[in-house]
Amino acid sequence: MERIHSALRLASQGQRNTHVFPGYDKVFAHWFTGELRCPQGAQLKYRHMGYGSIYEYDLFMEFKQGVLVAKHAKHNEVPDESIDIDKIPSFLRKQQ
Repeated sequence: MERIHSALRLASQGQRNTHVFPGYDKVFAHWFTGELRCPQGAQLKYRHMGYGSIYEYDLFMEFKQGVLVAKHAKHNEVPDESIDIDKIPSFLRKQQ
């Protein structure tokens, strides 16, 4: 896993990596089927845990056996994190 993190770090810096797949400049990822989320634009909301931060846009790319089959972008907004007191169960509210 550390080799993959190192490869991603190099790629983000515009450098090629040859230590994940030695001897290969490019690799066709036929083993990958799934969706990739690529956050783009300014960061709207920071969340410390994992990939929970929210950015202006998310680019979603769907792959099937390494082939891009669909992609779409989603425009995000700053989440409303105000607390609606009526949605808090009464037993959790401070009794006066």
